[in-house]
Amino acid sequence: MATKTFHIIGDAAVSPGWFGNLQDGGSAPGAALSAYGWTVAKTAVTTPYWRGRLGATARSTVAQAASWIDSNNPTAGSGSGNTTAGDCFISPTKYFGDFAAGNWPFIFGMRTGAATVVGRIRCRVYASVNANGSSARLLSSSTLVGTPVTMNSTSATFSSTVTWSAPAITLVGEYLLFQVEWQETTAGTSNSCSAQFYQSACTITTTDFVPAKLTKVKHAGVWKLPTAIYAKNAGTWKTATMFVKDGGVWKQV
Repeated sequence: MATKTFHIIGDAAVSPGWFGNLQDGGSAPGAALSAYGWTVAKTAVTTPYWRGRLGATARSTVAQAASWIDSNNPTAGSGSGNTTAGDCFISPTKYFGDFAAGNWPFIFGMRTGAATVVGRIRCRVYASVNANGSSARLLSSSTLVGTPVTMNSTSATFSSTVTWSAPAITLVGEYLLFQVEWQETTAGTSNSCSAQFYQSACTITTTDFVPAKLTKVKHAGVWKLPTAIYAKNAGTWKTATMFVKDGGVWKQV
């Protein structure tokens, strides 16, 4: 039983979801700015919301009047450009198991290309069995709103933070997706104003995670994890992996 810490990494988005990448545990990534983020410039606060193009090879330049994440489920991209990348960070793998109820601290360390920028991160949390985020289920009951930051220096890191009071969560072969957008609260003072992730200062920390316990079977004298079971569907034999909860413990059958 242990918590998980996800780190944002600046790698370019890849198919199928074209989402931003996360690292599960290990040492924090090197101190570097993400290529993606938002060129907020002097945009008026009448269009304060900036859809995430996470994992893009350049910053997004498109603002809008209404929040994107408040009315859209995770949306996969079609490429790694600043108008085509997806709107989420995605876990590097699927998970089978249980997260305890409790607080998940989110720390988004941000920097700007020119002072001064004022705004905050907004986020929603989903789970999906699909790497492109389709058929996702919402885990956070409402949008998580980060603390506002006033980025008045180009050499300092400013952290927009929020703590999610998460319920107990069970994942059955599902990815975690963190749908993120930027909200400007005061117009920037320069056309070079930006909001970018400083990857060594960005973390999402979960509550304790208990992985599903996989039940082994003996084959030719050797204990092995079963790869699949077979079931007949419309006259055709197909493989299906199944998990059941036994006494509070996930087991593969």
